[in-house]
Amino acid sequence: MNYLNIKYFPANSSFYFFLILINLFYLLIFTSNIFWISAKQTKEFKNSKILLIIPKNVDEKEEKRDLIFNQLSLESQIISVEIEDNRKVKLLLEEILESTAISDDIIPEVYNLKVKNKKKINLKYLNNKLSKIIPSAKIFSTYEAPKSFLKKTYALFYFLIAIFIITNYFLVNNIIYKTKNYLSLARAFGIKNLIIYKNLNIGFFLIIFMSFLICYIIYFSFLSGEKNNLLVFDKNLYIYLSICLLYYLYFLLNFNIQLYSFLKKL
Repeated sequence: MNYLNIKYFPANSSFYFFLILINLFYLLIFTSNIFWISAKQTKEFKNSKILLIIPKNVDEKEEKRDLIFNQLSLESQIISVEIEDNRKVKLLLEEILESTAISDDIIPEVYNLKVKNKKKINLKYLNNKLSKIIPSAKIFSTYEAPKSFLKKTYALFYFLIAIFIITNYFLVNNIIYKTKNYLSLARAFGIKNLIIYKNLNIGFFLIIFMSFLICYIIYFSFLSGEKNNLLVFDKNLYIYLSICLLYYLYFLLNFNIQLYSFLKKL
């Protein structure tokens, strides 16, 4: 080996090629899963509705309902208010209440709010205003909270993370075993631990960076299902960079802890 190989890449080239493939495999899995989750949440959010419920048994109902509509008309994000079909509301309530028969007299009036941007609607603020007119009136979104959504649907992703953590531990352990001769020689020649840490971290940074780059080209060119300009700095690129950063930080932490433990025993 020449000096540079000894300094940054103490094992043979086939070993580092294997490392690139392993990191590429996991990066593709995590990237595909995270973008799938993001697309799923975006679709759920787009298909969701913002509904207004007004109970039937309210004194001076028509006047108060008009006051509510006037209040909603002042909101710049609300385009229109459309009443939902009473039969659909009844069927939905009976489904929620496990087929319990519901009288038409107690079914509330439900309105669908058409809005410009759902993200800019402040439901808490609107409900505070409505409660002053009809305390039991309520505006809510049918979008399911991401936390509860994740618990039900993405167990596979959490399982993959657990597998990655375990696999990465043994992979790093194998990396240190493969370079133990280099580490022993470095110690024998009086090279400081800081120099060893720096050299090996630079080498593995280059390997993981290569995996990041290949994964980026493969995913955004062939797997994403969309035509992407690889040089455009859009939301997807920032998400990918966040994935890469978290991935590298975990590898860095795991590698340096195990390297510290090994050097301490020499």
